[in-house]
Amino acid sequence: MLRHTLTHALESLRHRVAAGSPSLTAALRYVQLSDRARVELDKLLDATRFEVPCEQLASPFAGREGQVPTRALVNWVEAKKAVSHCEGPRSAGGLGLRGWEDVGGLTRLEAVGLLTMALERLERTPEVGVGPLFPGLNGPGLR
Repeated sequence: MLRHTLTHALESLRHRVAAGSPSLTAALRYVQLSDRARVELDKLLDATRFEVPCEQLASPFAGREGQVPTRALVNWVEAKKAVSHCEGPRSAGGLGLRGWEDVGGLTRLEAVGLLTMALERLERTPEVGVGPLFPGLNGPGLR
């Protein structure tokens, strides 16, 4: 359940940041999470930010497009288009929203990349508590 909550929160944050939210903190205000889920989300984002170099955040799937699920790649491309539309000049059909702030100094595109990489990291992380539904039962006739 926590994995589903975190996945949904990361996808919602990525959408809000790409659509013009002024900061990751401002986008987080609109995502309802329990205290435990918020702590786990912070841990996940901090670990991802620490693990992934800033250069890779602007293009998280560069050089490994064939190894990444198509869904993740399409979602990244759509988010990248939304960022360019959001920050593009009004004369070129963009929204002209340049207001963005991040404590770590990331750009809006890098923040979207961070959220995308956090989603990928969450998918790779084994779920806690995975095991048999009834641990005392080993199978039929093996009691």
